[in-house]
Amino acid sequence: MKTFKTPLKPIPELPRDIKDRLWAKVNLWHGITDDDCWLFKQKYKQSMGHNARPVIYFYSKQWLASRIIYSIYRGSPDGFLVCHSCDNDHCVNPSHLFLGDYEINNRDMASKGRHWALKKTCCPKGHAYDAKNTRISKWNGQRICRQCQHGYQIMYRAKAKANATQPRSI
Repeated sequence: MKTFKTPLKPIPELPRDIKDRLWAKVNLWHGITDDDCWLFKQKYKQSMGHNARPVIYFYSKQWLASRIIYSIYRGSPDGFLVCHSCDNDHCVNPSHLFLGDYEINNRDMASKGRHWALKKTCCPKGHAYDAKNTRISKWNGQRICRQCQHGYQIMYRAKAKANATQPRSI
């Protein structure tokens, strides 16, 4: 795993009452198990167009509840994202949280079919992403439109041929 160039905000020493404050905001009902999602029922932070995330306030700052829960029960997540194996941003069950970076989180989303790019049905030029017209890049795993790639290759070869016939200037 890679750490980030711009590090995530490190978690300071936690206040003594933080566990009580956190668990007072978690919706635990009778019969809930460790396998179930434990939903946070308080304020949410809207961040960069993503879904709202549960937050808790201390030291006059807003902190993501999943990062605080992870730091209490598993250790400091400094330098890494706290990802959800259950894909529920409101869940704060420590057994559903794991550390990762953006690459790991995106791969996890793609393997579960939740990545935004997988919802696209056609390339930017309008050609369908189907089995015949799509290939998967070995380099980065992205889908590539065969029709567009063929057009790019024709343009590249024509440009290279035109440059080869021109005399070189010294």
